[in-house]
Amino acid sequence: MMKIERGYTNIKKHVVLYEWKINEISSYIEKSDDHSDQNISIKSPLFSAGSDSEKKWSLEFKSSPPELSEGTEKKWLSVFLMHTTDSDAEVKTKYLCFILNNNNERVKIKKFSKTFRGKGGWGNRRFLDKNELLERKDELTPNNTLTVCIELTVFDDLTTMSNDLSILRKSKFRMADDFKKIFYSGIGCDIILKVKDQVFEAHKIVLMARSPVFLTMFSSEMRENKEYKVNIPDIDPDIFKYLLEFIYTDDVSNLDAVAEDLLEVADRYMLDSLKDKCAESLCHSLTVDNAVKLLILAERYCVEEMAEHVSNFILTNAENVVETPEYELMEKTNPSLGLVLFKKFAASKSNRAF
Repeated sequence: MMKIERGYTNIKKHVVLYEWKINEISSYIEKSDDHSDQNISIKSPLFSAGSDSEKKWSLEFKSSPPELSEGTEKKWLSVFLMHTTDSDAEVKTKYLCFILNNNNERVKIKKFSKTFRGKGGWGNRRFLDKNELLERKDELTPNNTLTVCIELTVFDDLTTMSNDLSILRKSKFRMADDFKKIFYSGIGCDIILKVKDQVFEAHKIVLMARSPVFLTMFSSEMRENKEYKVNIPDIDPDIFKYLLEFIYTDDVSNLDAVAEDLLEVADRYMLDSLKDKCAESLCHSLTVDNAVKLLILAERYCVEEMAEHVSNFILTNAENVVETPEYELMEKTNPSLGLVLFKKFAASKSNRAF
């Protein structure tokens, strides 16, 4: 089965339309012409782009020195977007600069894109032609007022998310903790399990969901389904407690100490995943002295991978294993298992011959 992983990147943006009216614009143009060798500037009030409450933007209007172009003197008015915050953080922007004419229409539109870092400005030195403003003053500067606007978009930092397995695994652990809480608290329990001389309270629906044996018991005409108590006289209460722990949490504390006894109970209640856990724990303790015992357990409870692993160990260490009391006992009480080992040994010899 193909594994599919997905990631998500979320980009937030904030957009503001700022309008700045400069009245008596003709006086400013005349003044700038009188000082044509200087950059005479005016600044707008500060404004915010909405990404936070701090007002850290402004517009700056400048008169640039005249330029000669094809024998004609050009006089320009410049506009700049100013970032007023002294910070090393990058601020990504895009913006439109334009003016509004007498019909409140956008004209002289200029488009920019800039990443700011710290204080600074960015714009167009040749934003407006002074002569054109004077010649078309009724259209471009009604009531001798120039309306400069900016449509500013500020992009926040990227937010990246993943559906990586580690995230899902954390969620699983939290769910297991929640089930453990309801198990030990006894809240909502609707069945009593009497195991020898100890009593455990549990939830039918949890037992049914985890074990086919409990599912059959509580969804049929069996006597246990009609009563609120189930007697289990032939299991050690301490081992049964570990069984319940696994049913509620999918884990077993101190597994290595109880794996052998728990394997039998897991088989009885058809909990294959618990059987696998027990088998893995037992295989970690595999030695020459207990190899035959573990093989018998694997065959008795039909744990094929454990049986295969232990069999290979026995064949590899055959000379020492046959000297153990466990092997001698197996020959007397379970000769069929000895025959299985013999056939496996013969097959391995045949393979090596080739």
